[in-house]
Amino acid sequence: MPQRDATPAQPLAEAKRLHERFITIDACAPILNDLDNAYFWLDGMATCGFATLALPEHSLAETTLRIAKWYQQARKYETTVLQVLDVSDIRKAKAQGKLGVVLAFQSTNALGNDWAMVELYHRLGVRAMLLAYNQGEAGGDGCLEPRNGGLTRFGRQVIVEMNRVGMLVDLSHCGVRTALEAAEASSEPVAITHTGAKAVYDHPRTVPDELLIAVAARGGVIGINSHPAFIDGTSSPPLTSVVDHLDHVVELVGVQHVGLGLDFSQHPDANGMSLARYAKLLEEGLWTPQTLVSPPWYYPIPSPAEIPLLTVELLGRGYSESDIDAILGGNFMRLLEAVWKPGHATPAIAKT
Repeated sequence: MPQRDATPAQPLAEAKRLHERFITIDACAPILNDLDNAYFWLDGMATCGFATLALPEHSLAETTLRIAKWYQQARKYETTVLQVLDVSDIRKAKAQGKLGVVLAFQSTNALGNDWAMVELYHRLGVRAMLLAYNQGEAGGDGCLEPRNGGLTRFGRQVIVEMNRVGMLVDLSHCGVRTALEAAEASSEPVAITHTGAKAVYDHPRTVPDELLIAVAARGGVIGINSHPAFIDGTSSPPLTSVVDHLDHVVELVGVQHVGLGLDFSQHPDANGMSLARYAKLLEEGLWTPQTLVSPPWYYPIPSPAEIPLLTVELLGRGYSESDIDAILGGNFMRLLEAVWKPGHATPAIAKT
């Protein structure tokens, strides 16, 4: 494992004091689909994470079963985890020292080609969904689809329905044309929950300035990703490279449009997915060897338990406390308050 420089105790203590005060939202925390992993984010002083309950391989039936099993597991963790249905739940999680968890989809395949499922999933607690994961889906083209065909009629109807019920439209993994058209089609602000700046590192999963500007112009938020495969072309990028992406987006569109979507997609001790899983993704066409570097991977933040290391870097670059508050969670709070509309659909569980 690469050697990381030790972080001086004083800056880290200062960063942790800020985390005690501020809400921290990780808008891409895939492995929170298994709440056995929640303690990493709790140890990292996070307030809220977006769990991935559906990927492209999950059908409608499989997805509903995954949601059911998540609820079953959530009962085991009710003293430490709180499901997030609106922004008041995030504030409640902060006040109670719990981890708020948002149910999110990274594909529209779970809809089964029927946009009527959007409201049902909302009633089951889903609060965010991206339109296409790398490949072409019913809603539009993903970022690896050569045709770059844009948003489909089905995708437009899905967005209308997401806007109506109060579900965040996520443009991560989408092709540029699909994302631009979706940002324009949405009557509500949108997000790219986990990405980087193409101007910093040219990769299909990073986005051009044109798209960053379009999302910000609609009042949206861009979550900065820390997945090793999409930062600088190596399997072990330094934390400074992650913040280079963040700096670029801040300089381009303003600090009020930047958040975090760290994308810890496997257990921190795993050093990347298994080679068998990696080979399967290549076989399915979701990735290529050029777009997803082979494991092992070493995250620039070694674990969600060490999220304050990012704040140390922000402090070192001269970001003010108010800017750090906005980046850690304030900007996503503003966005979610605008998009999630209490009362538009009945939640699946009673709130106490």
